[in-house]
Amino acid sequence: MRKRLHSLNLSYFNLYSKAKKCNLKDIVNELGTTTGAASLLIDKMTKLDYVVRERDTTDRRLIWLTFLEKGENLYNQITKKRNEVLEHYFSKWTEEETQTFMNLLNKAFSEKGE
Repeated sequence: MRKRLHSLNLSYFNLYSKAKKCNLKDIVNELGTTTGAASLLIDKMTKLDYVVRERDTTDRRLIWLTFLEKGENLYNQITKKRNEVLEHYFSKWTEEETQTFMNLLNKAFSEKGE
């Protein structure tokens, strides 16, 4: 059976690109999901050998998630492919169209937390 990545997994990859190391609370806050959904995501990614759980050395209640080499390689492949696709489509736009699009995206994401 072939295992696929869900869009929530891809969002976790994006979170990883910012933090390199995070915990369950970080995932819940960043992705706007429930603790249960984030736990399922972590379980799947652990089974796929993308991440590893590590207990904090000072607070055993805290569990850190760190990408393994397989997860980092997949993240790099996804990023490369995404950039190729974006460049293909955006290369057809004028500078003004690209700027308008970026402004709209920034507005949409800045309103996410409101």
